[in-house]
Amino acid sequence: MELARKANPNVIVATTRKTLPGMRYFEIKAVRAGGGEVHRNSIGDSILITQNHLRVIRKFEKLKALKKVELEPRTAEEAMKYAKTVDILLLDHFSLEELRDLVPKLRKLNPLLEIAVAGNINAQNIAEYAEIADVIVTSAPYYAKPST
Repeated sequence: MELARKANPNVIVATTRKTLPGMRYFEIKAVRAGGGEVHRNSIGDSILITQNHLRVIRKFEKLKALKKVELEPRTAEEAMKYAKTVDILLLDHFSLEELRDLVPKLRKLNPLLEIAVAGNINAQNIAEYAEIADVIVTSAPYYAKPST
């Protein structure tokens, strides 16, 4: 958290809504206690269009007025294609090099677009991702070590 905020004071470090059975309350409380946030607390928080849903992208215009629309593109080309259409792009498993090239282009296309990143983010590289993104999505409860 500190490394990310040092690189970008406005970055949000968030966990996914995926938690261990019966531990949701405690895991979310732990994330918030550590200064993190919840990216999507439930499927009712926003509309997330994943790689499996791309073929229906044109059918959601009515829904867009009700919720933020987040898209997870598979490629840089898809990200560019949908940057003007959605509110948030979740760039999952893009390398830092790919993001450094892609994100300025996306922001030029849509200055209001939120950029969320996920995948392979750890303490060694979180500051670099924070310089690029508005939101960093991690699965912190899965990987956090218990404190003693």
